[in-house]
Amino acid sequence: MVIPGVAHQTLAQMVATEVKKRVLDQTFAPGQRLGEAALAEEFGISRVPVREALQELATSGLIERRPRRGFFVRETSIEELNDLISVSAALDQILFSRLASAMTQDALAEIEDLFSRTQEAIDAGNTGDAIGLNAEFHALARKHCGSSILQEIVERIETRLVWIVTQHDDPQQFLDVHREIVRAARSGNSDRLADAIAHHAMVSEKAALHHHSGQGH
Repeated sequence: MVIPGVAHQTLAQMVATEVKKRVLDQTFAPGQRLGEAALAEEFGISRVPVREALQELATSGLIERRPRRGFFVRETSIEELNDLISVSAALDQILFSRLASAMTQDALAEIEDLFSRTQEAIDAGNTGDAIGLNAEFHALARKHCGSSILQEIVERIETRLVWIVTQHDDPQQFLDVHREIVRAARSGNSDRLADAIAHHAMVSEKAALHHHSGQGH
């Protein structure tokens, strides 16, 4: 199998990128075993880079290694989920506020292009792609927030934060919420922006908890 878009990466990075994508778009479900041999066969490579990729993802917290059993997609407890929701909401509050004051026309154009691609994915029924594109909004917000310190802090836990914003089944709702954040940021109305950020936190928490309960946790 040729993994598109990552020819510049090493084999291990290629596998890590693809496995991460599948975990985030829920192709690989929580608790699912990730067999080294099966992945190596699918990608047409040896097991060594597959093992390296899985070890990297285990370090990030997205998957876990169980002694004598191999690698599994991490299952998140309700306590861990609540902690992730709290951390994500606190960082988003800072992130979106900084984005409002630092957003340039180039940044706005990049974000609007992302919104268009997300809407296209939704209209085409590509829910998994749309969820992944919605998660990219947070990456663009970090990119254009104008704070290297904030970017550095977030990058240390980026994988877990990306995971939390993919825990939903309604990408249209999240796209609409993201659009309102940008509209509020452009309006210069601080109260409107605060309301939009608070609404985003509430929607994210409700969706993540609902998604978690729907997986039988």
